[in-house]
Amino acid sequence: PGEVSALLEGASGLKGDALIRRILTNLHRRIRYTGLEFGASAIIPHPAGETLKTGYGDCKDKAVVLVSALKAAGLPAQIALLNIRGDDDVSPELAGIGVFNHAIVYIPGNPGMWIDTTAQFYEPGDLPWVDQGRLALVIGTDTHNLVRTPINLPGQNANIHRGEYSLPEYGDAKIFDSFESTGEQAAILREKYGQEETQ
Repeated sequence: PGEVSALLEGASGLKGDALIRRILTNLHRRIRYTGLEFGASAIIPHPAGETLKTGYGDCKDKAVVLVSALKAAGLPAQIALLNIRGDDDVSPELAGIGVFNHAIVYIPGNPGMWIDTTAQFYEPGDLPWVDQGRLALVIGTDTHNLVRTPINLPGQNANIHRGEYSLPEYGDAKIFDSFESTGEQAAILREKYGQEETQ
């Protein structure tokens, strides 16, 4: 727990989604995503403390750090492996470790929560399109089958524009305009304006 204590800064007193969001924000601020596709680094993640010290890591490195921090905060979390390349998914009958090319995080619950640590502008629980609907190998002692990651419904990737306009016969007009986005649309806006948090 000590090696990931930096990710718990500002998390005191927080619970649930707010706690997860704080830890994830700290992760993105301290570790930049860098693909490591050579040597042992292509398949073996670095220890959480080493990744925090260097300040960079690939999907599996960032996933290991997040799982370690969530466990330090008392939340169960597990690494989940996916194959995100191409239209074909892995075969449940032939799901050897070599067929997976991406690591994300799964927090068990009802419903569970999935987090892609390489997608820094997504809210916890929102997955990029390439991660959605894929068969995942959740790393755990009670794993017996692959599980499918969730798929967002159209309404979960929405831009909602509301406007109220008051045009009196005399005097100033009053205009109230609001714009709300969810899911992938919200992530696109956060990336555009460089905002990682929504509160």
